[in-house]
Amino acid sequence: MRFPATTGDGDAGQHIRHAGFARECGAGVEQRAEPVFGPAPRLRFGRFIGTVSAEENTYYLRAFEALGLTETRRAADSDTQPTIAFKVIMREAADTRTYAAALSVLVVAEWLYLDWASRAPQPPPNNFVHAEWITLQDDPDFRGFVDFLRTELDRVGPAHADLCRDFFSRAVALELSFFEAAYTT
Repeated sequence: MRFPATTGDGDAGQHIRHAGFARECGAGVEQRAEPVFGPAPRLRFGRFIGTVSAEENTYYLRAFEALGLTETRRAADSDTQPTIAFKVIMREAADTRTYAAALSVLVVAEWLYLDWASRAPQPPPNNFVHAEWITLQDDPDFRGFVDFLRTELDRVGPAHADLCRDFFSRAVALELSFFEAAYTT
């Protein structure tokens, strides 16, 4: 996965918006951490939501400013079709009221970003928008969170195998279409 350097539609700004949306979906998954699983999953999602609300939010705001993506422009810019579809699948997964369905979508998004960042060239780019985005995705805490998501899906997914396979496969296809659109727009 490459990181586009432009600031038009399907570009770095869209990547950041897309990643930010995927992270915000963690809050919805936390609500699906069924009480029978105990407090550990809810606490882990709570820490994740704290990170999204603090460090990542600060990064996104600084990156938007550096890219000239004002709040007005962000509100006016349309999401790409793949981002719209990803929002739909996250709502659909949440509407199942099934922790496993929500995990199936979130695992794809977060694992993909971790995989991408862990393969990023070293040293990182000079531009903080790129360098810090890589660092946020290849951070020990984030790596631990992705491991947690995968472990949770391995734990609860088998009881919902068809549902998980459906959501996981569609999320993979949507992520692929998102990145393809970023380079063909």
